[in-house]
Amino acid sequence: MDRVLVVEDTDSLREVLAAVLRNVGYEVAACACAEEALGLLDKDEFQVILSDLKLPGKNGLDLVSETRRKHITTPFIVMTAYGNIDVAVDAMKRGATDFITKPFDPGSLCELISQVIKHRRIIDRSMDSEGKAFLTESPLVLQVLEQARKVAPLSSPVLILGESGTGKELIARYIHQQSNRAADHFIAVNCGSMPSDLLESEFFGHEAGAFTGANEKRIGLFEVATNGTIFLDEIGNMPANLQTKLLRTLQESEIKRLGSTKTKRINTRVISATNCNIEAAIHKGAFREDLYYRLGVVVLEIPPLRERPEDIELLANYFIKRYAA
Repeated sequence: MDRVLVVEDTDSLREVLAAVLRNVGYEVAACACAEEALGLLDKDEFQVILSDLKLPGKNGLDLVSETRRKHITTPFIVMTAYGNIDVAVDAMKRGATDFITKPFDPGSLCELISQVIKHRRIIDRSMDSEGKAFLTESPLVLQVLEQARKVAPLSSPVLILGESGTGKELIARYIHQQSNRAADHFIAVNCGSMPSDLLESEFFGHEAGAFTGANEKRIGLFEVATNGTIFLDEIGNMPANLQTKLLRTLQESEIKRLGSTKTKRINTRVISATNCNIEAAIHKGAFREDLYYRLGVVVLEIPPLRERPEDIELLANYFIKRYAA
């Protein structure tokens, strides 16, 4: 049975919340302050924390920060009064999963808790198509995964920032798997691994005779990925002439094969990633600013391992078991 920790200092509301959640099948522990909640979290495991922001002593923001500082990664929902949305956003920046605005009906609360538990379980077992898990206990990374889950149903381009080895492609695959495009292609391309002319042909395809050696028509990867997702890794290394063509593709949702005069409509979601400083590249004139804004409608940043020490032992044990087998 899933367990919910309710933190609310108003006795009557705390009792109502506990009763509502018990009636739909949750096991509930309830308390009136952050200090008591932290004590319960030290002793027991919960699937969700539901807390008011206004509490005696340490407030709800302090409780969010303290749980994440102690590496307690339990999904955290904050309750806030209408008009205090900025405070709720602050709570999410500190590591809260979601918020609900008072007054709310019991059905909405139960639905939110159910969704949070469901999506956390998806994250916990999230695997890419090759069966590799995104192993983490870091609140920072779990927050990135939660943001990825929220943008997955959209068609907006996503730009993933992070150093080499932080798992940018795993996040891209996770977004694809949680989207309505999951049944179609996920195609990954390294933009820094091939010459400009070859990369252009890979992206957009070509007609027979378009250039020396083009003996037959070839369909490009953007066309192959229609209704699916194309992942452009190392986007910061893309040659300038291709940046212009990619920008047009994003603006018009169409491609033109090399050697053709006809355009073709596509419905391909673009997720890109880079380990370089894009803003510095823009300043140097090496990357188009308008393309950056097209690619980065949604920006996710994965912290390096040195900023999430709680993952070091987890990953070390994983690789020891994997390579000692």
